[in-house]
Amino acid sequence: MGAMLTFGMGASSMALFARVGGGIFTKAGDNVIEVRYTDGGNTEWMTLTVTAYTVTYDSLSLSGGEVYEYLASGDAMTVPTGTYTNTGYEFAGWFTAAEGGNPVQTGDIFTANNDLTIFGGWTALVFDLNLKVDGIGITNIENGTTQGVTFDSNFSLPVPTPEDEGTGMFLGWYTDAGLTTPWDLQKDKVKGDLTLYAGWDKDTGDGFA
Repeated sequence: MGAMLTFGMGASSMALFARVGGGIFTKAGDNVIEVRYTDGGNTEWMTLTVTAYTVTYDSLSLSGGEVYEYLASGDAMTVPTGTYTNTGYEFAGWFTAAEGGNPVQTGDIFTANNDLTIFGGWTALVFDLNLKVDGIGITNIENGTTQGVTFDSNFSLPVPTPEDEGTGMFLGWYTDAGLTTPWDLQKDKVKGDLTLYAGWDKDTGDGFA
């Protein structure tokens, strides 16, 4: 039984329409449905043609395609509950726009008179960036300092200030303790937890530790 709609029919009489299988349409466009009409003690059945529209749920994910439902204006929406994945992101629910938009939940009322697309929202994960400067007296960075860095985002790195001016020239940050692979702030992106090592001119300094 679908939701019932009540209409005023005067001071002593009311009409009640109950749509059978309300909200369960198999196609967009015209759908013929049965309704029960009640006025006082009299009940009658009648058929109506109701226009349904396509609601497309696009998760914008790597793990799932689109899901559809067909609704008439006034029907309750039922959002998909599948598992969706995107590398570096956490699924944040359904929204009326691919970026921003208002949240949509099961039970919200479909009020449009046209097809509609609902989009999956995503929140970028935040990973730990660990900075290693041990073995050299550094005044502005504590060895093992950890900061949060958002997935696939640009971020800045501090320049270590050594206590001893004879430490040598700072060469940059490296992804390995052997100082063979420099981190390029312009090109490299954080894809997970990361440790970077401070490198120094080996001819004049001690390197990292």
